[in-house]
Amino acid sequence: MGVVGAMGVMDNVGVSKNVRLIWLYPFFDLSLHIINHIFHHLSYNQLRLNIMKHHLIARSLRMAVFALSLFVMDTVSAHLLPVNISQATTSYDLTTLRSWGATEQHGDVNRDGIDDIVMIATPHFQEMMIVNELGDTVDTNKPVFSVFFGNGHGGYSCRFQSDSVLPARDDAYHFLDFGLEVNDKGVFSISIGHFSSVGGWGNTNEKYVFRYQNDDFYLIGEDNDYFMRNSGEGERTSINYLTHRKQVVKYNAFDDSVKPKEKWTRIPNQPLRRLGTWTLGE
Repeated sequence: MGVVGAMGVMDNVGVSKNVRLIWLYPFFDLSLHIINHIFHHLSYNQLRLNIMKHHLIARSLRMAVFALSLFVMDTVSAHLLPVNISQATTSYDLTTLRSWGATEQHGDVNRDGIDDIVMIATPHFQEMMIVNELGDTVDTNKPVFSVFFGNGHGGYSCRFQSDSVLPARDDAYHFLDFGLEVNDKGVFSISIGHFSSVGGWGNTNEKYVFRYQNDDFYLIGEDNDYFMRNSGEGERTSINYLTHRKQVVKYNAFDDSVKPKEKWTRIPNQPLRRLGTWTLGE
């Protein structure tokens, strides 16, 4: 299944077999033209076959050449333009996603006055339930993130869908918690909470803020809060990619006598990153 920036987002859509064939059709056309020319020449100048008989033979040959050409073109194009399985398009509808127990939020994401939906849903494919060396079962199913635009008549069409936006669990002791928000301006945020039951005291909570503009979804801000459960020490980083400012606050959640230390810096002006071009948190 893989990366699927699918349903309108060009970055994550794999090259389909039909697309691979289209650019090779002129070669097929040329081959038919040559065959027809040869048969025409042979039938009238050398073989002197009956016109009807020639027509039937030529028609049969065209069909054979067509079938052979499809096979050859598909084989050749598969080598020239291989499909990247990790970028295959997903196509789950709302009913399927909701049947998995989806988290969804509503708002006017594309600011057209019509209700839209942002959604996170994790499938329950049995083949993705992995048993590790200790006998623990780990659900490695990839969460699917989707954006559906409303049509104004109660229906929705999928504008974006990918199972590579969000991380999946990688061991039995690492837990993930996802959240969604949409504000009144259509800006939506995806939050990811990380918790490990063994191996450390640290907790991480991340938030990624996206805005729809120029017919795509762009990251305009992010927060990262790292907190130690044993000592209370924490550090919160907030970045605004529109103002190019970064705030870092160090604090202690258990000791009020420790005053938070705040520091502001400027970050380089760089192009905004598009949703679906990387996995959040990596």
